[in-house]
Amino acid sequence: METETLVTPETTKSEGKLVENVVEDTIVEAEEPNFTLAINFPHFPGKTYVMANASELVQEVKQWLIDSPETCIYTCFSLSLNGRRLDDYKELQEEGITQDCDLDLVEEPYTEREARIHVIHVRDLLAGPFKQVTSSVGINPGLSFFTAVNGINVKTNNEQSEENGKSKEDNEIPKTPFTDYDFTAPSLSKFIPDNFGRHKIKCLESLYLSGWNPVPFERRRRGDLLYLIISTIEGETLHITAGVDGFFVNRSTIKNFDFNPRTELQLYHAHSLITLLQGLSPSFRTNFKALQDFIGAHHPFETIPVNTCFPAYPWIARQSKHNYDMGRATEIYLNFGMDAVDSLRDWNDEFQSQREYPRVELRDRVLRERLINKIQADFTESAVKGAIAVINGNVIPFNPRDPEDEHMYVYNNIFFSKAFDTRGTFSKLGGNDAAHVATGKDMEGIRIVNSIDIEGLYTLGCVVIDYKGVRIVAQTIVPGIFRRQDDSSIVYGYFDNGRDDPKLCANPEFHEVMGKAAKALHLAEHSVCDTKGTTVKLYTSLETKGLMGDDGRRYLFDLYRLNPVDIEFIEKECEPKECEPKECEPKECEPKECEPKECEPKECEPKECEPKESEPKESEPKECEPKECEPKECEPKECEPKEESDIPAYPHKLVLLRPELIESYWDYRFRLWLQDKANKEKETGDSTKETVISENDEFNLTFNPDAFTNFNMPIGEEHTTRKVADEENVRNASKYLRDTVIRMLIIEFTTLAVSPVDGISLTTTMHRRGINMRYLGMIANIINESQDHKLDHIKHLVIHEMIIRASKRILRNLLRQITNTYIPYCISHFLNCLLGTDFNMNPQPLVPDSVTNTKNLKYDYLTLTPSSLCQQILETVLIRYRYRLPEDFINVHVRKLPMLREICLRVGVQIAVQGYHFLKKKSKKRVTTFIPDDILNLIPTIKQATPKCAFAEETFETGKLSIAQGSRDLGVDLMLQSLALHEQSYGFLHPATARCYSALAMCFYHNEDLEIAIDFQKKAVIVLERTCGVDSVDAIHGYLHLGLFENAIGHTELGLKYMRHAMYYWEIIFGDLHPDGATADHNVGIMLQNMKDYEGSIKFFERAKNTNEFVFGKNNVVTGESYHLLAKALAYAEDYKAALIAEKSAYHIFHAVFGAEHPRTRETELLLRDLTSNAVHNAKMALQQKQDKPQRKPTPSKTVPIQLRTGHHLNVTASIKKKKLTKK
Repeated sequence: METETLVTPETTKSEGKLVENVVEDTIVEAEEPNFTLAINFPHFPGKTYVMANASELVQEVKQWLIDSPETCIYTCFSLSLNGRRLDDYKELQEEGITQDCDLDLVEEPYTEREARIHVIHVRDLLAGPFKQVTSSVGINPGLSFFTAVNGINVKTNNEQSEENGKSKEDNEIPKTPFTDYDFTAPSLSKFIPDNFGRHKIKCLESLYLSGWNPVPFERRRRGDLLYLIISTIEGETLHITAGVDGFFVNRSTIKNFDFNPRTELQLYHAHSLITLLQGLSPSFRTNFKALQDFIGAHHPFETIPVNTCFPAYPWIARQSKHNYDMGRATEIYLNFGMDAVDSLRDWNDEFQSQREYPRVELRDRVLRERLINKIQADFTESAVKGAIAVINGNVIPFNPRDPEDEHMYVYNNIFFSKAFDTRGTFSKLGGNDAAHVATGKDMEGIRIVNSIDIEGLYTLGCVVIDYKGVRIVAQTIVPGIFRRQDDSSIVYGYFDNGRDDPKLCANPEFHEVMGKAAKALHLAEHSVCDTKGTTVKLYTSLETKGLMGDDGRRYLFDLYRLNPVDIEFIEKECEPKECEPKECEPKECEPKECEPKECEPKECEPKECEPKESEPKESEPKECEPKECEPKECEPKECEPKEESDIPAYPHKLVLLRPELIESYWDYRFRLWLQDKANKEKETGDSTKETVISENDEFNLTFNPDAFTNFNMPIGEEHTTRKVADEENVRNASKYLRDTVIRMLIIEFTTLAVSPVDGISLTTTMHRRGINMRYLGMIANIINESQDHKLDHIKHLVIHEMIIRASKRILRNLLRQITNTYIPYCISHFLNCLLGTDFNMNPQPLVPDSVTNTKNLKYDYLTLTPSSLCQQILETVLIRYRYRLPEDFINVHVRKLPMLREICLRVGVQIAVQGYHFLKKKSKKRVTTFIPDDILNLIPTIKQATPKCAFAEETFETGKLSIAQGSRDLGVDLMLQSLALHEQSYGFLHPATARCYSALAMCFYHNEDLEIAIDFQKKAVIVLERTCGVDSVDAIHGYLHLGLFENAIGHTELGLKYMRHAMYYWEIIFGDLHPDGATADHNVGIMLQNMKDYEGSIKFFERAKNTNEFVFGKNNVVTGESYHLLAKALAYAEDYKAALIAEKSAYHIFHAVFGAEHPRTRETELLLRDLTSNAVHNAKMALQQKQDKPQRKPTPSKTVPIQLRTGHHLNVTASIKKKKLTKK
């Protein structure tokens, strides 16, 4: 199990001083007093107390009261201090609120909007903790299983543990959460916990808007706002009026409108609808209290809505029963009003206005980032719904006469277009393939520009949505863009609309602003000219454009070429290869072919590669230069390029370097420059510090994004020299990626410094290091040549990732052709051809029952077969990743559950929860593994430029650095301050906030503050489930950590529940033979020992031993530790013979590695003697028993107490409180 640890960067003394200064400033600015507020209520509950921070807004306190179960009946109110109403959007300290202040809750008159909000609030409360969101794009958004996994409280858990201990004394096998654990492939029918459900306590039969709406004009003047119809459990139908002063029961019926109140009722009017219903219906009063108690049993983070980021949708869902509810159809009116004006927003103005918000003071920066994050989340939600409407044909294009691929749409003030090369912009780069990639690169460029946050430079709000095989780009609308008849708004870059003459310009003011951005992005200023001889200087590529909007703002768009090209890849893979010897010979000598076989054995041998060594990284490219490889490697390998010469050219030429790679290479070159300066100063005897300060500006490494793109360059020696220098910089960066970065990643994989578990974590790992996914094939080839078992799980992941990406591309092409009714039939047939061939070798495609004539159908999925699909995948992997898959790999070696999960997540498929049969089994219900009814939904997948809270991130990193340098108290204070900033900027339910919770939990755990650590870890787990996915790698790691924390505090059974839940999902996303899986098995085994379930612990130790033996080899220390733990478990189970064999293996390993005098060897030798004496004693007792004949059971001697160490695994015994979690 890989645990989150605090990274210890190597810093210089000057950096340490800088950190201290930042720390002091942060504490002064961020520290705010906390206090408890007393709030008085006009009715129930009379008085309550709220924990608040001086920097919180009054509105945040009001929202807490609305969400609290005790005070949820109030929604339309204000807070006052000594009769003075508080401003909702001011901070508490600005209103003069301190510890001794008592606030009064004052019920305010309703408006129509407030009345609608109150009714929505009541419906949400009655729906229970897991409300079905009718406006969501998929099933079960933001799901969390935490309460279902938790099950029982701590007290019951402790009592059960004591009972288990007593039962062991009676020679009974104790029952633990792992008692019935299945070590075979898990069944997807258990994906959703058995005790999880949306079962709610029924309080009302129905609640919906009355048919008497809208309110007549004469009644509006009397204060009527809405009319409701409510049916109680007692069977009574109530017609209720929502008025300015509250809710009252009127005398209307379905046939007769009578606005007069029913005064004969004991309670006919109340300010809150809940209070009114509690007085009218005894069943409502009883059940509503029970419902609130049920909601209160859940963690608060499970019930609050996810509204600051896009929620996670599970790929497996349980189809809930669809009940009749007239209120669902009226939710749109309740949310947006009669004319839906509330839903119409000027997205662009909101984006840009919030970016212009003051950023000098800390509170202003926090508020600014909170607003930006919220508008991005709202825009993403609206864009996704709009994209679905566009693709489903529910929006009319504003250019209907153009071809369908060229259609553009405006919906909800958002501009939508399709990612096709409709104007021939990418005709020379790869057509639609290049256009598809360009949208993702454009999104990446927007994220980069937003992250540097240059004042006066603006980008468009943008989201990329993939749905039904079509990629849609959703953008905010620049003011005046549709009213322009000319292109005078383009003031920077090159513009060619295909009608008028091309335009090349560089506005001086725009160029000055771009210069600030270029400095942060390492962009080179370069001269370009057009056919007319006009010469300008640009920082960006020609394709990037600067626009002056009608609002006076400078907008930068078309940012897909913000980074330079990967020239080494283009020259090797993007040009067609011929088989002529003259052209093949030089290609044999390229680093791509020679480096893996020449240099890989030296780099990837475990004895030579240490995880913390960084110096050899800089020298590796020198060892692998082509000139050194040519004489040795080219001649004997002439046959290999001939076999690879038939690989077609890469589909497109829009292959760019990632921004992380540019930043990494710049840092690498800067370190070399500093080292060179230091060496020179040592020779001259001058002060290095003074030189660095005075000559720091001498280092200048910039990258020309137009390099190697055949742009028009002015004539002259100066420009030619500059071009050569720019191209050299770009080529060196490209070589650095291939020769250094990729190889160092392989070393990290070999030393287990990085150990991804699924395709998503593998992608994140590569992208963080600046490696594009097109290099998956190169990584697979290097691993194949290394033949290192420590890389087998990486090889498995890499090859599966290539197959998954190829399958995703093929399935999207199939979905693009069909209508909605064919979607489940297409997806189910595709999955049967890919994963269900062992169940049915020849699955047949199906069509909807309404289709009678299939001869005229020309959908490609109807002709898809397992063999044709396999061939398409092989070809796609070969073309896009330059890797030859074995022909039988898909049918023989593919792990079906991880493959199914990844494809569903990448394409957006939601399937039904049930046990799918992948092997041949007689079944009366189905003839294939998947049927159309298994496909419940298809949801969009998105890419967005998620905003970053720079100050919160910097404070967090500074806190970790302080802890690493030994200043723990200061570091924890900083991390707590960072957490407060994260919660204020991102909200509670956000992945970034979850990382803070998790890091703080580990921090407090190391300091033995276990209660605090568990509280933070619970929050992290829930947030990760709801924002990243219930089976995401981060959520699984969170549950594994939480299980260890609970065990450390004595709640072993509860900890095992968390561990079992995590390990079930681990089996789904990866399976066996992962190094981290062995660590988790060790931890579970030790925890089961604590529960005295020795037989169960032996199974996990045995599996961990097998995994480590396969990964590390039989003579590795890690394997020896596994044998040692297994021997102890067998000794506890009184199987001394097997324990003796296991301990002998451990002793031989430790003796060979450490020698006879090492403490670990001595410990093993001591246990070996005890086990030997026990074995001899038992043998004598058995012999004596045979001779004496009486059936007397001998009393076995007990072994010495076993002290479990934490050499490789995580110690989860009672001594865990004194030790830290270690990372493999």
